[in-house]
This record gives sequence, structure tokens and C-alpha cells, in this order.
Amino acid sequence: GDHLCKVKQLPPHCLNVFVPLVTITRENGGTEMIPGSHIQGQYDIDNPSVTILATAGDAILFDFRLKHRGLANHSKHPRPLMYMTYCVSNFKDTMNFSNRRYMTLPSLPALPSRTARFATRDSGNESSDPESASSQQVEELIVDYDSEEEREKEANSVKQKRASTLDAVRAARIAHRE
Repeated sequence: GDHLCKVKQLPPHCLNVFVPLVTITRENGGTEMIPGSHIQGQYDIDNPSVTILATAGDAILFDFRLKHRGLANHSKHPRPLMYMTYCVSNFKDTMNFSNRRYMTLPSLPALPSRTARFATRDSGNESSDPESASSQQVEELIVDYDSEEEREKEANSVKQKRASTLDAVRAARIAHRE
């Protein structure tokens, strides 16, 4: 993304947050980043890229100005993620999100109700139409735990990963200040 000031490096005005809804691997394509490219005048820096791989539910935070891109998904499965951008109140990203970009989007098709999806699944008559495929994909993302212990173990793992992500962000801020 763009810098707000062309003369000096300012603190981040925008922060991107990615939360993968499935585990990100080399096969389904991570996010490639160029360390240091967020620094004023360094966008085309010749640093080696880093590919970020993550477990479902991890939060990946980085400066909006950092050069990044999603890599190709070579798997047979979708790679859904939540993408959030937090920015100062006076910033508007007209480069990536202009009004023109969304004017021609068609309306979304109606999805079958939850009751209809369960009835189709329970009857074993799942068809290959796109609406059924969409509900099947959504249901593949639902995790069933065999025990409360498994659920708690997964929750603790997610908490540990969040803590290490925050530690990495803090370390990056300290290194950036120095």
C-alpha cells in the first residue's frame, strides 16, 4: 500500500490481519511477503521473500505497506480466510477498493436453508449443483471434537500461537524503532 507521507517514514496507518479458516500449507499456497518493503523508499528492496504458512485460526498481522501476495492454491480444496484491515479514520484505500470495482458485481444467489441442507445430507441424496457444493464446503469446515479434552487442547494450542504472533509483532516493532 501507499505511504501517507512521501518524505519520511511514519508509523503504520493501516494494519492487515489475515485469519486462515483452514491450515495454510505450501500445497494450498501461503502468503508471500518481502521483509523491509514497508519502509519508505524500500518498496522494491531486493530482500528474499518469506512465505507465511499458518494453522487455521492463527492471526497474521502486518503493515499494510508491506509488499505481499497470495500464492497459487495447487490443492483440490478451497483456501478460505478472513481478511481485515484496520486503519486510521481518515484513510481510504482507493487503489485496492475503488467504488468502480464493485459496481458490476451480480447479486448473490440464494443459498438453501440450514434445514434444507441437513435434509439433503441426511437423505444421502446430495446433488452436484453449486448450492449443494457450497453447503458441503461449509460443513467440511466444521470441526467435531470427540471429547472436551480435545477441544480444550486445540483451544490452548490456538492461544499459544496467538501469543507467539503477538511476541513476533512486538519484536518487529522494537527492531523497526532501532
